[in-house]
Amino acid sequence: MDEHHAVLLLATDISTAPLPEAIQTQSVDVQHTVVENFGIDDARTLIAAAATRPIELQQKIFVVAFSTATSEAQNALLKLLEEPPVTSRFYLVVPHETVLIETVRSRLSVPDTRTSTKSPVALEFLAMSYQERMQTIATKAKEKDTLWMRSVLHGIEVIASASKDLMHPAVALCARYADIRGASRKMLLEDLALSLPPQYTKV
Repeated sequence: MDEHHAVLLLATDISTAPLPEAIQTQSVDVQHTVVENFGIDDARTLIAAAATRPIELQQKIFVVAFSTATSEAQNALLKLLEEPPVTSRFYLVVPHETVLIETVRSRLSVPDTRTSTKSPVALEFLAMSYQERMQTIATKAKEKDTLWMRSVLHGIEVIASASKDLMHPAVALCARYADIRGASRKMLLEDLALSLPPQYTKV
């Protein structure tokens, strides 16, 4: 398979993903799919759509963003990526590589974009005092603002990955559990809030 048929982008959602400008918005041949959990029905819909021919462009572009995916859906996705239609191109947007099984990841081209930009949301969080961090986490949890939580967790991990120092234990913990289904992002954030000193950006 040509590696350019499928690209993996690490971001919390489509709006923050480093997509080419031409496909940042939907059109007749550019389809965006955004779901929290990518299931088998989503995979079947994608497979059916990928089998259709483009109307205006040379390829149909599919941008698919999700936080988790079932094993059944990923196995179906793998079959699609192993033999993709020549007129289709895929961009998978996930918050972390571990969302995907290894065989799916091996079928994706991964541009080096993770450390190019530090998340403003994560930097703002790190600049807060202990009290401000805890208050903000409580507010965001009450509002069920999962996008903000994921942005902070993964933004701090990006900052950590750009450092030559050993990763702080609290950051390593978040990297391991942030995208595991059922994990409490609020508790992970609270651990970060109390573990990293205010103004601490060298994680």
